[in-house]
Amino acid sequence: MPSSLYVCLQDEDKIAVFAIDADSGQLTRQAEVAASGGPSVMAISPDRRVLYLGHRAQPAISSFRIDQNTGALSPQGTVSAEHAPTFLATDRTGRFLLSAYYQGGYAAVHPLAADGAVGAPALDRQITASGAHAISTDPS
Repeated sequence: MPSSLYVCLQDEDKIAVFAIDADSGQLTRQAEVAASGGPSVMAISPDRRVLYLGHRAQPAISSFRIDQNTGALSPQGTVSAEHAPTFLATDRTGRFLLSAYYQGGYAAVHPLAADGAVGAPALDRQITASGAHAISTDPS
């Protein structure tokens, strides 16, 4: 798969897709994908087949399939969230999507389907304190 760069265009409700030239680092805009609701934070699955997107204006999490030949995105689905996610990451197995919520002061774990789609409701939610901003797992 060629290298791609994905950029949220929050004010335009889009994700811009750029190809990255492996030799020069030159970026070439390839496409734009609609992403209503204030696209914000993103994460990519460990197998690089799915992009996860948090929405700020209309709190939700969406998943997009990544074309392995072109890097193009195809919408898979969206699940509602109580607050806008501040950070998204998958666990190393790609079975769970982890999310942090600054405004809500909690972290949550969503199941991921075999095709990478986000499941709802969250499997677990833990209150952290105000300002949960990032989330990470150890490599073990």
